[in-house]
Amino acid sequence: MKMRKILSLALVTALSLSLLAGCGGKNGTTGGGSSGSTGGTSQGTQPSGDPIVIKFAWGNSRTDTPTPGIQAMAEHIESASNGTMKMEIYYDNTFCESTQILPEMVKGNLEMGGSGATYVAEYMPELGFLNMGYLYESIDHANAVLNGEIGQEMFAHIGETIGQRPLGAYYFGAREVCLTIDREVKSPADLSDIKMRTNGTESMNFLASAMGANPTGISYSEMYTALDTGVVDGQENPISTVVSQKLYEVSKSLTYTDHMIDFSWIAIGEKFWQSLTEEQQNIIMEGVKIACDMNTQATIDVESEAEDLLVSEGLSVYHPDITPIREAVLTAYEQKAQDDGWDTDLMQRILDAAP
Repeated sequence: MKMRKILSLALVTALSLSLLAGCGGKNGTTGGGSSGSTGGTSQGTQPSGDPIVIKFAWGNSRTDTPTPGIQAMAEHIESASNGTMKMEIYYDNTFCESTQILPEMVKGNLEMGGSGATYVAEYMPELGFLNMGYLYESIDHANAVLNGEIGQEMFAHIGETIGQRPLGAYYFGAREVCLTIDREVKSPADLSDIKMRTNGTESMNFLASAMGANPTGISYSEMYTALDTGVVDGQENPISTVVSQKLYEVSKSLTYTDHMIDFSWIAIGEKFWQSLTEEQQNIIMEGVKIACDMNTQATIDVESEAEDLLVSEGLSVYHPDITPIREAVLTAYEQKAQDDGWDTDLMQRILDAAP
């Protein structure tokens, strides 16, 4: 199945409905956080002498791990362009909800923002495999794909198809298995008697089942209590979540299954991108690389510190050979790929790119 070159009627209809939804606040900050306005005309057509204002919609707060990287990107763009381009960052979804970033770019109301596979696959179901478990074997594998030749080809196609072009990706965390019993998870058999908390979505329930567990949908806010009372026997989340939600208080062990290695994307509106000169595009790409490199390293550092905390809190932490689980999961996805119409050629190309 090759990636489709023409928007289907369903895609056009879905985008049209999304475009009807408006966005919220319009108060942004420039560069590292000084007050700014949304002055200037969208899509790079500014009055003579005025800088091109790049509005960046951001779901994170000013104190979140990836934010310094985004701020560094904004500072680079303004400095390298000698002030002819300026980025205004809208934190905490104050420009619009994350689900509306793509439609707002298509309408031309927004130049840049955070994105990811989940949002894009909604409009391009052939890319649904980007949300599958064990697509990537490691952070290096994912980084080489998304920020290399495969990723740039895929990102360009996404931009041409739905009007939002991802420019780069950064590591956002890996999902691990954390149990209320002390058990190393080395194969699906180790999870056969485990009631695994998931967010209840079809994709996450499928993954939990493929790993050998019994998925149980529980809301994020009720996760701690569900673990504490025995409603579930474990959960799968990034290690940073185990720390921030203090799940180590109701858990005995954590196994590095790395069943999902999440990368977030930095994206730009395709029309705006095409309105820029090659020099301007290069400056933005330089800024994106700065942000992605900083954010990936920051997340790695946070996870390293988190493991130290879990050990100090008495959890057993395991680093097994996950090959048996990975092979079982990938086998389970073979039929799903056919049923859901995934681009299996591209999926296999990514799987084969593992070092």
